[in-house]
This record gives sequence, structure tokens and C-alpha cells, in this order.
Amino acid sequence: MTTETTQKGLTDRIVEGYVAFLWRHRPAVLLVMVALTAFWLYQARYVEMYSQFSDLLPQGHPYIQAYNSHRETFGGANIITLVLQVKDGDIFNTKTLEKIKYLTDQVDQISGVDHNQVASISHVKIRNIKTLPGGLIRSYPVLPIDIPTDPKELDTLKFEMFNNDIVFNKYVSADGKASLIFAGFNEERLDYREIHREIMRLKSEVEDENTKLYVAGEPMLKGWVWYFTNEIFLIFVFTGVFVVGALALYFRRFYGVVVPLIGAVIQGIWGLGWCGWWRSNLDPLILVIPLLITARAVSHGVQMIERYFEELETSQDQERAAFLCMNELFLPGFTGVISDAGGILVLAVATIPLIRKLAFYSGSFWALANLFCITHMMPILLSYFPRPKRTEHFVPHWMQVTLTFIGRITTGPIGRWVILATGFVIIGIGIRTALTVPIGEQEAGSPLLWQDSHYNISAREINKRFAGANQLVIYLEGERDHILKEPYVLATLEEMRRYMLEQEEAGDTRELATLARNLNRLYHYNDPRWQVFPPDFATAGNLIFVYEASAPISGVILEYTDLVYKNGQFVVFYKDAKGDTIREAIARAKKFTAEHPIDGVHFRLAGGYIGATAALNEEIDASEKKATLLIILTVYLLVFGSYGSFVAANMVMVALLAAGVASYMYVSFKGIGMNINSLPVTAVGMGIGVDYILYVVDRVRREVPLAGGDMIQGVKRAISTTGMAVTFTATTMIAGIIPWYFMSSLRFSAEMAILLAILLMTHWLSALTLTPAMFSIFKPKFARGEGVGVRVAEEEPLRVAPRVQTTH
Repeated sequence: MTTETTQKGLTDRIVEGYVAFLWRHRPAVLLVMVALTAFWLYQARYVEMYSQFSDLLPQGHPYIQAYNSHRETFGGANIITLVLQVKDGDIFNTKTLEKIKYLTDQVDQISGVDHNQVASISHVKIRNIKTLPGGLIRSYPVLPIDIPTDPKELDTLKFEMFNNDIVFNKYVSADGKASLIFAGFNEERLDYREIHREIMRLKSEVEDENTKLYVAGEPMLKGWVWYFTNEIFLIFVFTGVFVVGALALYFRRFYGVVVPLIGAVIQGIWGLGWCGWWRSNLDPLILVIPLLITARAVSHGVQMIERYFEELETSQDQERAAFLCMNELFLPGFTGVISDAGGILVLAVATIPLIRKLAFYSGSFWALANLFCITHMMPILLSYFPRPKRTEHFVPHWMQVTLTFIGRITTGPIGRWVILATGFVIIGIGIRTALTVPIGEQEAGSPLLWQDSHYNISAREINKRFAGANQLVIYLEGERDHILKEPYVLATLEEMRRYMLEQEEAGDTRELATLARNLNRLYHYNDPRWQVFPPDFATAGNLIFVYEASAPISGVILEYTDLVYKNGQFVVFYKDAKGDTIREAIARAKKFTAEHPIDGVHFRLAGGYIGATAALNEEIDASEKKATLLIILTVYLLVFGSYGSFVAANMVMVALLAAGVASYMYVSFKGIGMNINSLPVTAVGMGIGVDYILYVVDRVRREVPLAGGDMIQGVKRAISTTGMAVTFTATTMIAGIIPWYFMSSLRFSAEMAILLAILLMTHWLSALTLTPAMFSIFKPKFARGEGVGVRVAEEEPLRVAPRVQTTH
């Protein structure tokens, strides 16, 4: 048996005992792994990929609770906005009005649409009141069913719409060149591909040289994401082919390519099987996380293969090399895998369903599978595979020269202090940035797509010509029926309207007060002098009743109030949904409702896209820092538990922080902001390369005793060996990810690719420079062989379990 130091830490003894047990029962372990893989493969058939709007809503937030309480009455926030715009002239011609009517009818037939939330000038629920000779009051659609062809009738129609506050600036632009169509969609599972196809079909049908159709809103945004899903898979395939080529070029052996890929494939099967077992869906927006986890499998696999060939070259004993590979890499591999899985699991502190699904189903277990598919299975497979004909360990010359240079710099009397000082400066800047990183979107449109995309161009055009496509809904909850028609209630709503519209980004409102004023004017032959509140409760009630009762369909009043005028909604339209816009809107709503209570009516925030996004942003703000701290604590405790050393835990934390804060610095620098899309990437990014650091730390503590306690030589040896696998993995993944930026039509995928490349680079540099520099400066006791079993020069043949006879 190998001569070892007499003192061993408890963790090392447990690891050695466990590894010896696994090695004695290798056939049984492989059978269990095969059985589990078959089980998870069977479960993987239940995996589906789809998106749900409700997955974005933090159900525990009071805004979402209010939204859910009133959604059945007033509709949801999953709204699409279409604008038909003409270049020359205006929309008040027969051809264009026919197109508006056609679009409205066709959108109302798309699968998943909420028919009660479809609205436009051609929809029967958008109405006009006329007082006929003799005092008879009638309600008509603002756009007649039979669209006029006479120019005089069209001019009259234009005049009426421009003098109707229900329509002007909401459904018809101020210059008369564009008309808007709203359509709400259900929040359960939708076929966003089909929605996108239908909208693009309509676009091709109605557009001509003088007419353009612009479309924005969450369903269309998701439709574009799904439209580019095939492209995402092609990019993933490109990355996979690149990694395979890099493995072949680096190892130049069949095992060096096949074994890591076997581990990654099996890990992927386990991850998909876990999702299928729980019947959890995969969302296209989080596909980058499972891909990243699978890349971690390749990373751990490269460490295994690198150590295997290193030992094989020395001992020429295949089984011994496989055993030592498992024995010496089990602890850092275990710690790294649990850190990855724990770092994803702590995202569950957020109450956002999409993030929790990632934490529980498509993330943490997928990462945990590396413990079995790589750390357990790969060395056992290597022990049964035929011994390679060539056992020499191939070392690229450029890598050897680079690592030798890094070893000299990081252990040099000046270089190590410069590196340490640089690391602490980066940590200081990074922590400051992390504490001030903006929450929410930082520019108009969607950060998921490029600014010159059709979606973002549409969003800009819609918000330029209309009150805004983003709605904030403030709910009014009355204590008795018909209370919302009281003059004092209408007066408060009017005051609230003026106050909310003081915000620059606010375009207009839709509430019962405006409806009552407009109906009063229309009742008095459209005389502007009568655009005031009805003088008493009875008059207001009668006007609103006429508006509602004369409509050919029920529910036209639901844009303002429920059918008994007890609960209502106050809607504010905004030009964008940037984080600052939303925060000011919510602050204004809270301030006004607190300072202007209404007897018998309670204000409740908040619905609409602005309200839902406000809840989402507040949840991200509360959970993002909490998740980051939990990730740091998880890694810290795991490192301390693995090595029994606070010094080791502190060193890993310093190296991890110096690398991980890069995600916050990049997000802040690019103006992306912290949102539901960037949160999981930045959080997982904190621990993406912790295994790089751990493998270097573990190798140093093994090499220093072999160097006779010489810390400098031990550190240099660790950099030239383990540093090689770390360098190969990091450079391969960086080179495979960067092309995403140029290949992806999704801005989010491109930006996150650069972020991941930066994180991989910073973790790589931290592992090979900052970590060795700290060893060289502080010379911790745990790295001197105290408490760790170390092989020394004189060795006897390793006793391993008898080889099971296999045919090769």
C-alpha cells in the first residue's frame, strides 16, 4: 500500500473509505447507473417545452394577488397591441378602415385569445352616444358595421372620433395616421409559435406600399423567442461540435473525446428525466442554464481524463490510474458539483414560478447528476476500457510555456502581491456595483431582442403615436353596489388622473370619470362646454346605463367597472416599461391613494403589464441579493466541510468573489439591468467556475508535501498539471460560446454568451493567478499535508479489486 502521512483529516478518511467501497463493487455500481439511466430516459419522454405567462408572476406578491382577484372580471396583462399605420393621408378611407375591421375580426379568432379583451374602433364594444331630435339617446359603434364610402361621411366619422375621448389617442392616433387594436390572451399554456404565425400572416395580408402593421406585447415577444428557438438549437449544436473538435485536438486519444461526452450525455438524460418525472416544462428563455450545466459535466470530465492520462504515463497501470483519478479528484469534484447544484437551488428563494422551476426541476438536480455521471462513473468506465496503446501524456507546448510563466508570476515576490491587490480592488468595485445594479429593463422595448428588430421598432412606433402600450391598473374595491357612480368618487378619480399624467412617460388614462365626462358631452350634442361631470348620481347613472344597455353585446362596461359598479379599474397607459418608469408610476399611485382615501372605496395595487412587471422587479430586487449571499454561504460551508479549514474556505471565497462579481459589472456596464432573464444567469455565474478554483486548491495541498513542504514548488506543480485541464476547459468553452454573439438573432442569448465567456475567463484567471498567489503569500497549514493522505516517492503496487473479465 502507498506510504502515507500518519495524520488524515476526517473528510479524507471518509472519502477514501467511500471510494474504496465503490471500487470493490464496481460492477454493481455500473449496473445501478445503467438502471437509473434507463429509468430517467423513460421519464424524459414526458418533457415538454412551452411557455406560460403565469410562470412570470410572483404569486405571493400583493400586486399579483390583487391582479388574480380581478383578472376574471377585467382581464389579464398578457396583451398584444397591433397598430395599422399609413404613410400618406390618414386612416379615414374605406380601404384602410376595412383592413382595421379585418384585423380585429381575425385577431379575435386566434387560439387562446380572450374575446372580452379584444378592442378597436371596429369592435362593437367601443361606442359612441348620439342624442337624436326629440331627446332620444342612442349608442352606436364608433365605426359603423357598413363602412362608409362617401368622403363626406368619412370626414364626419373622423370628426366624431377626434372628439371622442374614449377613442382619441387610445384607438386613433392624434395625427389620424394610425389605429390601434388590443387583444388579451389567456395565461395558461399557449402556442406562441401559432400566435406569431397568425400575426405574421395578417401582416403580409394588410401591408402595402402605404400601409405598415406594427405589433408588440408579451404574446408577440414570446412568439419571436419561439420563432428563433430552432436557431438556438443550431447554435447549441455548433458549440457541441466545437467542443468535440477541441477535445480531439487536445487529448488526441479516443478516450479523451468519448468519455467526457458519455458523461455529459448521461447527465443530460438524468436532467431531462427529472423534469419529465415532475412533468415540468422547459422554457426557451432558460435553456442556456441546462446547457451551461452540461458544459460543467464536460469540465469535470476533462479533469478526470487529464488526471487519468497523467497517472497512466507514470504508472503504466490502467486500473491504478483510474483508481487514483477517482480517489484524488472525488473531494474537489464532489464539492464543486454540490456547489453548482446548491447555487441553483437557492434561487428558490424567489417566488417567481419560472425561477422556482429552474431551481427545483431543470437546474439543481441536473447539476447534481454530475456527481454520479462524472465523479462516480467515469473512473469506473476507464478501469474497464482497454488500455490505450499510447500512454504518454500529450502537453501542448503553448500551454506549457504559458503555465510556467503564470507559475513564476504568481509565486514571485512582487507578482503575487500585485495579483492579490488587484483581486481585492476588483472585489471592492464589484460589490459596490452589485449593490447598485439597476433592477428592471433599462431601455424601451425588450432586451430579449436587438433594437433594430421588428418587435422593438413596433414598440417605439406604437408608443410614439399612442398613449402607450403598457398599462398600469389600479383596482377600486367598493363596499356597496353602484358606489362608483357617486360624484365624489368620480371627482377623486379625475384628480388622480391629473396627478398620474404629470409623469412624463404617462400617455393617458381609462377610467369611469373620463367616460362620464365624455358621455355628458355627447349627450349634449357634442358641445365641448358640457365635458364635465354629470351634476348628480342619477344623471351619471342614466348616461352610463344608456352606454351599456344599448350595446349589442354584454360587458362593454367592463373596461371601466364590473356590472354592478362596485369594483372598477383605473388604467394608466405608459410609453415604456423601464425600471425607473415603473418605480415612479407605483410610487405616484401609492402616494395618491394614501393621501386621497375615498369613503366606501378602497384602492388596491396593481394589475396590467406595468403592475405585473412591478411585482416581478420588486421580487427580483428582494431575492437577487438574498440568493447571491446564499450561494456564497453554500460554497463557503462546503469548502470548510470538505477541507476542515477556515483558511481554505476564506481563500476560495476571495477567489470566487473576484471572479463572480464580473457578472454584475457586465450587466451594469451594458445597461441590461437585473430582470427575470438575467437573474438566473448572474446568480449561477457566481459559482460557474468554482470547480476550477477547487481543483487547483486540492492539487496544491497534494503537491506541497510531495515537494518536501516547499510551498512555491508545490504551487508551480499544481499550476502546470491541474492548471492545464482548467486552461483547456476554460479556453474551449470561451471559444465555443463567443460565436453565439454573432450567430444569435436573440439579443439576450448574445449578451448572455458574452457574460458567460467573461465569467469563465475570470474564474479561470482567478483559479490560476489569485488562488496560487494567496497560497504563496499566506502558506496555509492545510496545504502542507497536515490532515491529508499524500503519496510519496516510494510506492508499492496499489491493491484494487480484481478485474472483471470483459471482452474489448
